[in-house]
Amino acid sequence: MNTNYGWLVLLINLLVGAQSRLSTAQSFQVGFRTIKAYDASRSFDTTRTDSLRFRPVKIDLFYPAIVQPNQKPLPYGFFYNLYGLRVNFKASADSCRKEGYELATYWSYGAGLDSVSHLVGFATTSYELAPQSTGRFPLILYCPGYNGMSYENLALLEQLAASGYLVASISSVGKYPGVMTMDSTDIIEQVQDARFARQYLQKRLSVVAQKVAVIGYSWGGLAASIVAMKEPAIQAVISLDGSENYTYGTGNVDDAQFNLIRRAAYFTPGTLHAPYLYISSGRERTEEPEDSVFVLAAGIPAPINQYVRLRGTAHEDFSYVPYLATQVKKDKAIALTAYPLIKRLIVNWLDEFMQSKSSFTDSLQRLLVQESALLTLSRPERNHPNRLPPFTLSGNLTDTTGRPLSYANIGILRGNQGTVSRENGSFHWQSQGAIQTDTVRFSLVGYQSQDWPVVNLIEMAKTGPLTIQLNHQVRTLSVVIVKANRPIRKLVGNSTESKFLSAGFDGGQLGAQIGIRVRARKSPTYIEKVDFHISYNRYDSLSVRLNIYQLEENTPLTNLMNRSVIVKLGGQTGRITFDLTDQPLAITGEVLVAVELLDGKGGTDRGLYLSAGVLNGSTYYRRSSQGNWRQGKGMGVGMRVALQY
Repeated sequence: MNTNYGWLVLLINLLVGAQSRLSTAQSFQVGFRTIKAYDASRSFDTTRTDSLRFRPVKIDLFYPAIVQPNQKPLPYGFFYNLYGLRVNFKASADSCRKEGYELATYWSYGAGLDSVSHLVGFATTSYELAPQSTGRFPLILYCPGYNGMSYENLALLEQLAASGYLVASISSVGKYPGVMTMDSTDIIEQVQDARFARQYLQKRLSVVAQKVAVIGYSWGGLAASIVAMKEPAIQAVISLDGSENYTYGTGNVDDAQFNLIRRAAYFTPGTLHAPYLYISSGRERTEEPEDSVFVLAAGIPAPINQYVRLRGTAHEDFSYVPYLATQVKKDKAIALTAYPLIKRLIVNWLDEFMQSKSSFTDSLQRLLVQESALLTLSRPERNHPNRLPPFTLSGNLTDTTGRPLSYANIGILRGNQGTVSRENGSFHWQSQGAIQTDTVRFSLVGYQSQDWPVVNLIEMAKTGPLTIQLNHQVRTLSVVIVKANRPIRKLVGNSTESKFLSAGFDGGQLGAQIGIRVRARKSPTYIEKVDFHISYNRYDSLSVRLNIYQLEENTPLTNLMNRSVIVKLGGQTGRITFDLTDQPLAITGEVLVAVELLDGKGGTDRGLYLSAGVLNGSTYYRRSSQGNWRQGKGMGVGMRVALQY
């Protein structure tokens, strides 16, 4: 799930003008139905003897329709409630509604709505099981983003159906048990689902024309591009900020997994000949230094190949929810997003290459003049004038007596890249680059941290492995004395055990942390235990550490721990406990209680995710050792803290 709530806001005078220019007359009403099918050529759950031993494929179908006078449109919450039925067709209606409501609540909070009822009750333009219009219509295959489905871009799918297209949305579910990851086997499952849907619909629905296009958002953009590589009959491709444009440097594991996709037999850019449109978000600046960017358009032979960027937009603006929030509020003082312009570009592209109605080039040239502040054909400039090339630092970290220091944090200060020393004190860090003025910090609880200019370390590393020594830190600690005859014990935090909402670490994010805020009483308060609930674990073995920071103005500062408290795990899920009862930690004011990833062994898809819940506080996280702390509001991870006072 994406936890970014930074919805784009434009000036209202720009939006009002754009909205009037970009409106498209709907020549059809929109019908909706769900098709549940099984691909017998692929297995799903080999332990079963019923139909689910084959690959289930769920198709959300939007089509030109004839609506009866007394029929009411579906509320937006209807599409959220389909979430529980993405893969498992035997999921109960109650389970489906629970997951749908949880998802709707999460998005409502993120969009700044007062109540989830406003979102789920919003009337769409889709009518369930409305009779299909006569005629034959071009087929559009829509590939949603990571673990997404049709609700994420509902207005786009409705407009396409209203414009005379049959739209099949193929849920993003990966391989069994039906959760998408970056693993190469998962992306090909979405590709194969889309290909199966095309064959299934063209064989069974007389209204489907032979013309087929694919559209994908985010991770679905990559899937849509691969579909076009495998299907010569595809006649148009549209990618909405798709992941086939990949930025290296976000993490070694992510980079390795994307390389596996690029090297896979199914990834053949040279076979993509269909007209290809890539609409990019602004993303003028990223937190991570980049060492290279893979751009699919540079390697495909498609003679018509168009790149368009919307300045200032975020990745989330290519989905429907930010725009929908402005519609629900009906507050004209709140500027709308660039979503209407994105829809206009998509319809114009399809109208030319699927129905020969108009010229995309002519339309684009007009929009470049009308929307010059927003629309551009230029790529963002991301090179920092003082950026250093990628480098590697290796060596050993010890105390002044030569004793190895295990699991020390090493990284660029506020730079969101770093690592952790191994159990024997050695470290090996492959950096994606840095700025010449950056500082690398070495730190460990109980020792004085050391800061080094990165350029000095790079120069020292030319002569061999580094040796860094940390001095013991003398800290005056208050003695823990519990005088109460009947001490009060209280469990605070988030007890969620959700498998639907989660947050955590991808493989390779050593030193990354995630946690929740805890407030102490005025009387002496002690932390006795901390536990957290794992919903997803693809490690064979790993170690995690407990950290507790004093919070000042919502910023984590001093680590209050006076020793490393580490738990070693296998591949288990469920509740895990840090036990401090032998030395309870005294706290005052507000603190951040966090779990840190220290090491781990497993495959390329390894990751650790904690259960999360909506409207139960905030989640704090940092992506690497010494990195910046971020606060994700509205969703708290499943951590509990046992207090005594």
